[in-house]
This record gives sequence, C-alpha cells and structure tokens, in this order.
Amino acid sequence: MRKIIALTMFLICTAGYCRADEYPRNYSIDIIHYRFELRLSDSTDEISGRATIGVLFKTNDTRQIRLDLVNKTSQRLD
Repeated sequence: MRKIIALTMFLICTAGYCRADEYPRNYSIDIIHYRFELRLSDSTDEISGRATIGVLFKTNDTRQIRLDLVNKTSQRLD
C-alpha cells in the first residue's frame, strides 16, 4: 500500500514538469493528410525526400501556410 501511495505522490509532484505542445496553432487551416517519403542511398550517402500535405483552408483570407519541419531555434543550431 505504501508503494502505491509513494508512486501516486511521485506522479503528482512530477506532473508539473511535463511540457505541453507550445507550437502556435493556426485555427484557420486543418491538415487533412500528410505523407513523407524518404529515399536512402548507401552508395552515395544521400538522403532525399518528398512531402505531400493535404490542407483544408477554413477561411477565405488564408493564402499561405508556414511549415516548420526543422523546428530550429537559437538553442538548436546545426
């Protein structure tokens, strides 16, 4: 019984450290489908890719979307 109480207390105390998705949401679009295709080559050490994305534009004033596939920040530089 003590192990269950200790585990419950541990989970309650560490729940505040879990981070939610902080990516800014765009409610005027909806991604319907996406597909990523990668081609790898052992002979040339080359990786090539192709992305296909289906988007539903919910408003008429949305002309473009921004895709952040790298999520590069000042903390994550190459």
